[in-house]
Amino acid sequence: MLDWDKPLSEQAEAGKVAAMDLGLPETATGKDIYNALVNQARDANIARNNLKDTTLPGSQAAASRDLAGFGIPGIRYLDGGSRSGGKGTSNYVVFDDKLPKILKRE
Repeated sequence: MLDWDKPLSEQAEAGKVAAMDLGLPETATGKDIYNALVNQARDANIARNNLKDTTLPGSQAAASRDLAGFGIPGIRYLDGGSRSGGKGTSNYVVFDDKLPKILKRE
């Protein structure tokens, strides 16, 4: 998982590779990696004059596909109640709905 809130030094190896490919500094976080991929997707579509794919949702979808291509299955981020303290419980976004396994429903 790409950890939205953690610095590059605490990311999984695939996140570090993605950041290096993007030329991001050591101080980059998971959020910075994701946003750089979103901007890269938008800019590539502008360069190709493919303006219909420059929307934020389209660029975010492309960034998620790029992360999956790096071997990153999703994003982990602190939930609203934990964000201010910098630790606690997390939410997850998984790019492939076939990856999670539901063990129990309540």
